[in-house]
Amino acid sequence: MPTYQEQQLLVDQLCGVWQNDPSISKIFAEIDEQRHKNLPREITFDLSS
Repeated sequence: MPTYQEQQLLVDQLCGVWQNDPSISKIFAEIDEQRHKNLPREITFDLSS
């Protein structure tokens, strides 16, 4: 079983895979756009349920 330091190194390497990926900017822009949309939602004031 890998040590904690070896596991941390592996996580760092995997996270760094996207460092130079140009598509990541588009992905994060889409996420940000979705977060800021004012989507209507249904609010129920019925306390019996």
